[in-house]
Amino acid sequence: MQAWFDHLVPAELRRDAETLRRARLTVLLSIVLIGTGLAYAAFYGLAVRFVPGAVTTGAGSFMGALVLRAMYLRPRDFHAGAHVLTLVLYAVLVVLVYQTGGLSSFVSPWFILPGMFSALLVGRRGAGWWTVASVLAIAVFHSAETMGVEFAVGYDARWRTMVNLVSFGGLVASTAVLVWVYEDIRVEAQARAEAASAALQRLAYHDALTGLTNRARFLEVLGGALERARRAGDPSRVAVLLLDLDGFKAVNDTFGHAAGDALLQDVATRLLSATRGTDTVARLGGDEFAVLLDGVKEESAMTVVADRIVKSIGAPFVLGGSVATIGTSIGIARGYRRAAAQLAIPEGVAAIESMAAMDGAEPPAAGVPTPGSDVAAMLHDADAAMYRAKALGKNRWQRYEEGMHEASAHSPAADPMPRRPVMNARLGLACPGA
Repeated sequence: MQAWFDHLVPAELRRDAETLRRARLTVLLSIVLIGTGLAYAAFYGLAVRFVPGAVTTGAGSFMGALVLRAMYLRPRDFHAGAHVLTLVLYAVLVVLVYQTGGLSSFVSPWFILPGMFSALLVGRRGAGWWTVASVLAIAVFHSAETMGVEFAVGYDARWRTMVNLVSFGGLVASTAVLVWVYEDIRVEAQARAEAASAALQRLAYHDALTGLTNRARFLEVLGGALERARRAGDPSRVAVLLLDLDGFKAVNDTFGHAAGDALLQDVATRLLSATRGTDTVARLGGDEFAVLLDGVKEESAMTVVADRIVKSIGAPFVLGGSVATIGTSIGIARGYRRAAAQLAIPEGVAAIESMAAMDGAEPPAAGVPTPGSDVAAMLHDADAAMYRAKALGKNRWQRYEEGMHEASAHSPAADPMPRRPVMNARLGLACPGA
Protein backbone atom coordinates (compact mmCIF):
# COMPACT_ATOMS: atom_id res chain seq x y z
CA MET A 1 0.00 0.00 0.00
CA GLN A 2 1.42 3.38 -1.03
CA ALA A 3 1.84 6.10 1.61
CA TRP A 4 1.06 9.74 0.90
CA PHE A 5 4.73 10.70 1.41
CA ASP A 6 6.23 7.94 -0.76
CA HIS A 7 7.26 10.50 -3.38
CA LEU A 8 9.90 11.63 -0.87
CA VAL A 9 11.41 8.13 -0.79
CA PRO A 10 14.08 7.56 -3.48
CA ALA A 11 13.18 4.99 -6.11
CA GLU A 12 16.32 3.05 -5.20
CA LEU A 13 14.85 2.36 -1.75
CA ARG A 14 11.49 1.10 -2.99
CA ARG A 15 12.72 -2.21 -4.36
CA ASP A 16 13.10 -4.03 -1.05
CA ALA A 17 10.20 -4.17 1.43
CA GLU A 18 12.35 -3.83 4.57
CA THR A 19 14.43 -0.98 3.14
CA LEU A 20 11.26 0.80 1.99
CA ARG A 21 9.80 0.44 5.48
CA ARG A 22 12.84 2.03 7.12
CA ALA A 23 12.95 4.81 4.52
CA ARG A 24 9.25 5.55 5.05
CA LEU A 25 9.78 5.72 8.80
CA THR A 26 12.70 8.11 8.41
CA VAL A 27 10.74 10.37 6.07
CA LEU A 28 7.66 10.33 8.32
CA LEU A 29 9.60 11.23 11.47
CA SER A 30 11.54 13.89 9.53
CA ILE A 31 8.25 15.46 8.51
CA VAL A 32 7.10 15.40 12.14
CA LEU A 33 10.37 16.96 13.31
CA ILE A 34 10.36 19.68 10.66
CA GLY A 35 6.67 20.43 11.14
CA THR A 36 7.05 20.69 14.92
CA GLY A 37 10.02 23.02 14.55
CA LEU A 38 8.17 25.30 12.14
CA ALA A 39 5.12 25.41 14.42
CA TYR A 40 7.23 26.49 17.38
CA ALA A 41 9.15 28.99 15.27
CA ALA A 42 5.86 30.59 14.28
CA PHE A 43 4.61 30.59 17.89
CA TYR A 44 7.80 32.10 19.27
CA GLY A 45 8.13 34.71 16.51
CA LEU A 46 4.50 35.81 16.10
CA ALA A 47 2.89 35.29 19.48
CA VAL A 48 5.62 35.54 22.12
CA ARG A 49 8.10 37.77 20.26
CA PHE A 50 10.81 35.37 21.38
CA VAL A 51 13.15 35.98 18.45
CA PRO A 52 16.08 33.76 19.59
CA GLY A 53 13.72 30.82 20.07
CA ALA A 54 12.10 31.44 16.70
CA VAL A 55 15.50 31.54 15.02
CA THR A 56 16.66 28.37 16.77
CA THR A 57 13.57 26.30 15.93
CA GLY A 58 13.36 27.74 12.41
CA ALA A 59 17.03 26.96 11.78
CA GLY A 60 16.50 23.45 13.13
CA SER A 61 13.60 22.90 10.74
CA PHE A 62 15.67 24.22 7.85
CA MET A 63 18.58 21.91 8.75
CA GLY A 64 16.19 18.95 9.01
CA ALA A 65 14.81 19.73 5.55
CA LEU A 66 18.34 19.92 4.14
CA VAL A 67 19.26 16.57 5.71
CA LEU A 68 16.10 14.98 4.32
CA ARG A 69 16.90 16.37 0.88
CA ALA A 70 20.46 15.06 1.07
CA MET A 71 19.15 11.65 2.08
CA TYR A 72 16.84 11.69 -0.95
CA LEU A 73 19.72 12.52 -3.28
CA ARG A 74 22.04 9.98 -1.66
CA PRO A 75 19.77 7.13 -0.55
CA ARG A 76 22.66 4.98 0.68
CA ASP A 77 23.25 7.57 3.44
CA PHE A 78 19.82 7.11 5.04
CA HIS A 79 21.30 5.51 8.18
CA ALA A 80 23.83 8.30 8.66
CA GLY A 81 21.12 10.84 7.87
CA ALA A 82 19.00 9.44 10.71
CA HIS A 83 21.83 10.20 13.14
CA VAL A 84 22.17 13.72 11.70
CA LEU A 85 18.43 14.33 12.14
CA THR A 86 18.71 13.23 15.76
CA LEU A 87 21.70 15.55 16.18
CA VAL A 88 19.64 18.46 14.80
CA LEU A 89 16.87 17.73 17.32
CA TYR A 90 19.39 17.43 20.15
CA ALA A 91 21.18 20.67 19.21
CA VAL A 92 17.90 22.62 19.04
CA LEU A 93 16.96 21.41 22.52
CA VAL A 94 20.36 22.30 24.02
CA VAL A 95 20.24 25.81 22.54
CA LEU A 96 16.65 26.37 23.70
CA VAL A 97 17.52 25.26 27.23
CA TYR A 98 20.38 27.77 27.18
CA GLN A 99 18.04 30.53 25.91
CA THR A 100 15.18 29.87 28.32
CA GLY A 101 16.73 29.69 31.77
CA GLY A 102 18.72 26.47 32.00
CA LEU A 103 17.34 23.33 33.63
CA SER A 104 14.43 25.26 35.10
CA SER A 105 13.18 26.04 31.59
CA PHE A 106 10.20 24.44 29.91
CA VAL A 107 12.50 22.71 27.40
CA SER A 108 14.29 20.39 29.86
CA PRO A 109 11.69 17.57 29.73
CA TRP A 110 12.13 17.50 25.95
CA PHE A 111 15.50 15.81 26.44
CA ILE A 112 13.65 12.49 26.45
CA LEU A 113 12.95 12.88 22.71
CA PRO A 114 16.41 12.32 21.13
CA GLY A 115 16.60 8.79 22.59
CA MET A 116 13.06 7.91 21.49
CA PHE A 117 13.59 9.46 18.08
CA SER A 118 16.85 7.62 17.43
CA ALA A 119 15.41 4.35 18.76
CA LEU A 120 12.85 4.40 15.97
CA LEU A 121 15.34 5.42 13.29
CA VAL A 122 18.57 3.58 14.10
CA GLY A 123 17.65 1.03 16.76
CA ARG A 124 18.35 0.48 20.45
CA ARG A 125 22.11 0.96 20.24
CA GLY A 126 21.74 4.42 18.72
CA ALA A 127 19.04 5.26 21.26
CA GLY A 128 21.43 4.37 24.06
CA TRP A 129 24.10 6.78 22.83
CA TRP A 130 21.68 9.66 22.41
CA THR A 131 20.14 8.99 25.82
CA VAL A 132 23.61 9.17 27.35
CA ALA A 133 24.20 12.44 25.47
CA SER A 134 21.00 13.92 26.93
CA VAL A 135 21.99 12.87 30.45
CA LEU A 136 25.42 14.43 29.96
CA ALA A 137 23.84 17.68 28.74
CA ILE A 138 21.67 17.82 31.85
CA ALA A 139 24.76 17.15 34.01
CA VAL A 140 26.68 19.96 32.29
CA PHE A 141 23.87 22.46 32.82
CA HIS A 142 23.51 21.37 36.43
CA SER A 143 27.25 21.74 37.04
CA ALA A 144 27.24 25.18 35.46
CA GLU A 145 24.33 26.30 37.65
CA THR A 146 26.06 24.85 40.71
CA MET A 147 29.11 26.95 39.91
CA GLY A 148 26.96 30.09 39.75
CA VAL A 149 26.32 30.41 36.04
CA GLU A 150 22.96 32.02 35.38
CA PHE A 151 20.99 31.37 32.20
CA ALA A 152 18.74 34.27 31.29
CA VAL A 153 15.15 33.78 30.12
CA GLY A 154 14.93 35.15 26.58
CA TYR A 155 11.22 36.00 26.49
CA ASP A 156 8.87 38.31 28.38
CA ALA A 157 7.97 36.92 31.81
CA ARG A 158 4.26 37.57 31.25
CA TRP A 159 4.30 34.85 28.58
CA ARG A 160 5.75 32.21 30.92
CA THR A 161 2.42 30.46 31.60
CA MET A 162 1.44 30.40 27.93
CA VAL A 163 4.87 29.20 26.82
CA ASN A 164 4.86 26.43 29.43
CA LEU A 165 1.38 25.28 28.37
CA VAL A 166 2.30 25.22 24.69
CA SER A 167 5.63 23.56 25.41
CA PHE A 168 4.27 20.73 27.52
CA GLY A 169 1.30 20.32 25.20
CA GLY A 170 3.72 19.92 22.30
CA LEU A 171 5.81 17.45 24.31
CA VAL A 172 2.77 15.31 25.02
CA ALA A 173 1.68 15.46 21.39
CA SER A 174 5.17 14.64 20.08
CA THR A 175 5.56 11.74 22.50
CA ALA A 176 2.14 10.43 21.47
CA VAL A 177 3.18 10.56 17.82
CA LEU A 178 6.40 8.66 18.53
CA VAL A 179 4.53 6.05 20.58
CA TRP A 180 1.96 5.72 17.80
CA VAL A 181 4.72 5.22 15.23
CA TYR A 182 6.43 2.70 17.51
CA GLU A 183 3.20 0.76 18.01
CA ASP A 184 2.60 0.78 14.26
CA ILE A 185 6.09 -0.65 13.73
CA ARG A 186 5.55 -3.26 16.46
CA VAL A 187 2.24 -4.41 14.99
CA GLU A 188 3.75 -4.57 11.51
CA ALA A 189 6.77 -6.52 12.77
CA GLN A 190 4.51 -8.93 14.66
CA ALA A 191 2.39 -9.45 11.55
CA ARG A 192 5.52 -10.17 9.50
CA ALA A 193 6.77 -12.61 12.14
CA GLU A 194 3.44 -14.41 12.25
CA ALA A 195 3.30 -14.57 8.46
CA ALA A 196 6.85 -15.95 8.34
CA SER A 197 6.03 -18.49 11.04
CA ALA A 198 2.91 -19.58 9.18
CA ALA A 199 4.91 -19.88 5.95
CA LEU A 200 7.59 -21.98 7.67
CA GLN A 201 4.94 -24.16 9.27
CA ARG A 202 3.28 -24.64 5.92
CA LEU A 203 6.60 -25.60 4.35
CA ALA A 204 7.26 -28.04 7.19
CA TYR A 205 3.81 -29.66 7.15
CA HIS A 206 2.59 -29.38 3.58
CA ASP A 207 3.63 -30.78 0.24
CA ALA A 208 5.07 -28.02 -1.94
CA LEU A 209 3.48 -29.26 -5.18
CA THR A 210 -0.08 -30.12 -4.13
CA GLY A 211 -0.51 -28.18 -0.91
CA LEU A 212 -1.68 -31.34 0.85
CA THR A 213 -0.36 -32.53 4.19
CA ASN A 214 3.09 -34.04 3.72
CA ARG A 215 4.40 -37.41 4.92
CA ALA A 216 5.92 -36.17 8.18
CA ARG A 217 2.77 -34.34 9.23
CA PHE A 218 0.52 -37.21 8.17
CA LEU A 219 2.43 -39.69 10.31
CA GLU A 220 2.31 -37.26 13.21
CA VAL A 221 -1.47 -36.82 12.87
CA LEU A 222 -1.98 -40.56 12.47
CA GLY A 223 0.06 -41.24 15.61
CA GLY A 224 -2.04 -38.73 17.56
CA ALA A 225 -5.30 -40.21 16.29
CA LEU A 226 -4.22 -43.74 17.22
CA GLU A 227 -3.09 -42.61 20.66
CA ARG A 228 -6.45 -40.95 21.36
CA ALA A 229 -8.33 -43.96 20.03
CA ARG A 230 -6.31 -46.32 22.19
CA ARG A 231 -6.95 -44.24 25.31
CA ALA A 232 -10.65 -44.24 24.49
CA GLY A 233 -10.54 -48.03 24.11
CA ASP A 234 -11.76 -47.87 20.52
CA PRO A 235 -8.78 -48.29 18.14
CA SER A 236 -11.06 -49.37 15.30
CA ARG A 237 -12.39 -45.85 14.87
CA VAL A 238 -9.18 -44.92 12.98
CA ALA A 239 -8.72 -46.03 9.38
CA VAL A 240 -6.10 -45.33 6.72
CA LEU A 241 -6.54 -45.42 2.95
CA LEU A 242 -3.21 -45.79 1.13
CA LEU A 243 -3.41 -44.85 -2.57
CA ASP A 244 -1.05 -45.50 -5.44
CA LEU A 245 -1.89 -44.11 -8.89
CA ASP A 246 -2.20 -46.63 -11.72
CA GLY A 247 -0.72 -45.47 -15.01
CA PHE A 248 0.97 -42.34 -13.71
CA LYS A 249 4.38 -43.30 -15.14
CA ALA A 250 2.86 -43.53 -18.61
CA VAL A 251 1.52 -39.97 -18.27
CA ASN A 252 4.97 -38.72 -17.28
CA ASP A 253 6.62 -40.57 -20.15
CA THR A 254 4.04 -39.45 -22.73
CA PHE A 255 3.27 -35.86 -21.78
CA GLY A 256 6.33 -34.88 -19.73
CA HIS A 257 6.97 -34.12 -16.08
CA ALA A 258 5.18 -30.76 -16.19
CA ALA A 259 1.99 -32.54 -17.21
CA GLY A 260 2.65 -35.12 -14.50
CA ASP A 261 2.91 -32.37 -11.88
CA ALA A 262 -0.33 -30.82 -13.13
CA LEU A 263 -2.02 -34.22 -12.91
CA LEU A 264 -0.85 -34.67 -9.31
CA GLN A 265 -2.31 -31.28 -8.44
CA ASP A 266 -5.62 -32.29 -10.03
CA VAL A 267 -5.53 -35.57 -8.12
CA ALA A 268 -5.08 -33.63 -4.87
CA THR A 269 -8.09 -31.46 -5.70
CA ARG A 270 -10.23 -34.51 -6.48
CA LEU A 271 -9.16 -36.25 -3.29
CA LEU A 272 -10.21 -33.26 -1.22
CA SER A 273 -13.58 -33.24 -2.97
CA ALA A 274 -14.10 -37.00 -2.59
CA THR A 275 -13.27 -37.14 1.13
CA ARG A 276 -15.01 -35.72 4.16
CA GLY A 277 -14.11 -32.31 5.47
CA THR A 278 -12.65 -33.79 8.64
CA ASP A 279 -10.39 -36.28 6.85
CA THR A 280 -6.64 -35.71 6.54
CA VAL A 281 -5.47 -36.03 2.94
CA ALA A 282 -1.72 -36.30 2.35
CA ARG A 283 0.79 -36.80 -0.41
CA LEU A 284 3.39 -39.22 0.91
CA GLY A 285 5.69 -38.81 -2.08
CA GLY A 286 5.74 -39.45 -5.82
CA ASP A 287 2.30 -40.69 -6.86
CA GLU A 288 1.45 -42.10 -3.44
CA PHE A 289 -1.29 -40.50 -1.35
CA ALA A 290 -2.99 -41.34 1.93
CA VAL A 291 -6.25 -40.48 3.66
CA LEU A 292 -6.79 -40.64 7.42
CA LEU A 293 -10.35 -41.31 8.55
CA ASP A 294 -11.09 -40.68 12.22
CA GLY A 295 -14.34 -41.43 14.00
CA VAL A 296 -15.13 -44.47 11.84
CA LYS A 297 -18.11 -46.38 13.25
CA GLU A 298 -19.08 -48.68 10.40
CA GLU A 299 -17.31 -50.34 7.50
CA SER A 300 -19.40 -48.32 5.08
CA ALA A 301 -17.74 -45.11 6.28
CA MET A 302 -14.49 -46.36 4.75
CA THR A 303 -15.84 -48.06 1.67
CA VAL A 304 -18.04 -45.13 0.64
CA VAL A 305 -15.02 -42.80 0.70
CA ALA A 306 -12.90 -45.36 -1.17
CA ASP A 307 -15.59 -45.80 -3.84
CA ARG A 308 -15.80 -42.03 -4.34
CA ILE A 309 -12.03 -41.76 -4.66
CA VAL A 310 -11.79 -44.59 -7.22
CA LYS A 311 -14.60 -43.05 -9.27
CA SER A 312 -13.16 -39.53 -9.03
CA ILE A 313 -9.58 -40.50 -9.97
CA GLY A 314 -10.85 -42.72 -12.77
CA ALA A 315 -12.49 -39.80 -14.59
CA PRO A 316 -10.40 -38.34 -17.48
CA PHE A 317 -7.89 -35.59 -16.75
CA VAL A 318 -7.44 -32.70 -19.18
CA LEU A 319 -3.73 -31.85 -19.47
CA GLY A 320 -3.26 -28.90 -21.75
CA GLY A 321 -4.81 -29.99 -25.03
CA SER A 322 -4.65 -33.71 -24.21
CA VAL A 323 -6.74 -36.08 -22.15
CA ALA A 324 -5.24 -38.71 -19.83
CA THR A 325 -6.96 -41.47 -17.92
CA ILE A 326 -5.45 -43.14 -14.88
CA GLY A 327 -6.73 -45.13 -11.95
CA THR A 328 -5.85 -45.73 -8.33
CA SER A 329 -5.33 -48.80 -6.17
CA ILE A 330 -6.32 -48.33 -2.54
CA GLY A 331 -5.39 -50.35 0.51
CA ILE A 332 -7.55 -49.89 3.59
CA ALA A 333 -6.36 -50.65 7.12
CA ARG A 334 -8.32 -50.16 10.29
CA GLY A 335 -7.05 -49.99 13.84
CA TYR A 336 -8.60 -53.25 15.00
CA ARG A 337 -7.93 -54.43 18.52
CA ARG A 338 -5.48 -57.16 17.59
CA ALA A 339 -3.27 -59.23 19.81
CA ALA A 340 -0.26 -57.40 21.19
CA ALA A 341 2.09 -59.85 19.56
CA GLN A 342 0.58 -59.01 16.17
CA LEU A 343 0.71 -55.27 16.74
CA ALA A 344 4.28 -55.02 17.92
CA ILE A 345 6.99 -54.99 15.30
CA PRO A 346 10.06 -56.84 16.61
CA GLU A 347 12.62 -54.47 15.13
CA GLY A 348 10.61 -51.47 16.31
CA VAL A 349 10.27 -52.76 19.85
CA ALA A 350 13.96 -53.68 20.03
CA ALA A 351 14.90 -50.18 18.89
CA ILE A 352 12.55 -48.59 21.41
CA GLU A 353 14.04 -50.68 24.22
CA SER A 354 17.54 -49.69 23.11
CA MET A 355 16.65 -45.99 22.97
CA ALA A 356 14.95 -46.17 26.36
CA ALA A 357 18.02 -47.81 27.87
CA MET A 358 20.28 -45.06 26.49
CA ASP A 359 17.98 -42.39 27.97
CA GLY A 360 17.89 -44.14 31.34
CA ALA A 361 14.13 -44.74 31.03
CA GLU A 362 12.22 -47.92 31.53
CA PRO A 363 11.58 -49.76 28.25
CA PRO A 364 7.97 -50.63 27.38
CA ALA A 365 6.63 -53.89 28.70
CA ALA A 366 7.07 -56.85 26.38
CA GLY A 367 4.24 -57.18 23.89
CA VAL A 368 2.77 -53.74 24.64
CA PRO A 369 2.38 -51.73 21.41
CA THR A 370 3.66 -48.16 21.30
CA PRO A 371 2.18 -45.25 19.29
CA GLY A 372 5.10 -45.51 16.87
CA SER A 373 4.64 -49.24 16.30
CA ASP A 374 0.88 -48.70 15.84
CA VAL A 375 1.54 -46.19 13.07
CA ALA A 376 4.05 -48.43 11.32
CA ALA A 377 1.84 -51.52 11.67
CA MET A 378 -1.18 -49.73 10.26
CA LEU A 379 0.71 -48.42 7.24
CA HIS A 380 2.23 -51.87 6.82
CA ASP A 381 -1.28 -53.35 6.64
CA ALA A 382 -2.56 -50.66 4.26
CA ASP A 383 0.44 -51.19 2.02
CA ALA A 384 -0.20 -54.95 1.86
CA ALA A 385 -3.88 -54.33 1.04
CA MET A 386 -2.97 -51.81 -1.64
CA TYR A 387 -0.65 -54.27 -3.39
CA ARG A 388 -3.36 -56.90 -3.21
CA ALA A 389 -5.69 -54.43 -4.98
CA LYS A 390 -3.07 -54.00 -7.71
CA ALA A 391 -2.67 -57.76 -8.02
CA LEU A 392 -6.45 -58.15 -8.41
CA GLY A 393 -6.62 -55.83 -11.40
CA LYS A 394 -5.90 -52.29 -10.12
CA ASN A 395 -8.27 -49.30 -10.03
CA ARG A 396 -10.07 -50.67 -7.00
CA TRP A 397 -9.85 -50.76 -3.22
CA GLN A 398 -9.04 -53.65 -0.92
CA ARG A 399 -9.47 -54.00 2.84
CA TYR A 400 -6.63 -55.49 4.83
CA GLU A 401 -7.27 -59.02 6.01
CA GLU A 402 -5.27 -61.18 8.38
CA GLY A 403 -2.65 -63.21 6.55
CA MET A 404 -2.14 -60.79 3.66
CA HIS A 405 1.50 -60.26 4.54
CA GLU A 406 2.21 -63.96 4.59
CA ALA A 407 0.29 -64.53 1.35
CA SER A 408 2.28 -61.76 -0.38
CA ALA A 409 5.56 -63.12 0.92
CA HIS A 410 4.84 -66.65 -0.38
CA SER A 411 3.16 -65.68 -3.65
CA PRO A 412 5.35 -63.57 -5.96
CA ALA A 413 2.67 -63.62 -8.64
CA ALA A 414 0.28 -61.90 -6.29
CA ASP A 415 2.81 -59.15 -5.58
CA PRO A 416 4.12 -58.03 -8.96
CA MET A 417 5.63 -54.73 -7.82
CA PRO A 418 8.75 -54.26 -5.65
CA ARG A 419 8.07 -53.66 -1.97
CA ARG A 420 9.24 -50.49 -0.29
CA PRO A 421 9.63 -49.67 3.40
CA VAL A 422 6.96 -47.75 5.29
CA MET A 423 8.73 -45.45 7.71
CA ASN A 424 7.87 -45.04 11.37
CA ALA A 425 7.36 -41.30 11.84
CA ARG A 426 8.67 -41.04 15.36
CA LEU A 427 11.60 -43.45 15.31
CA GLY A 428 12.61 -43.55 11.65
CA LEU A 429 12.15 -47.32 11.64
CA ALA A 430 11.16 -49.37 8.62
CA CYS A 431 8.61 -52.14 8.93
CA PRO A 432 10.22 -55.28 7.57
CA GLY A 433 8.68 -56.50 4.40
CA ALA A 434 6.60 -53.36 3.90
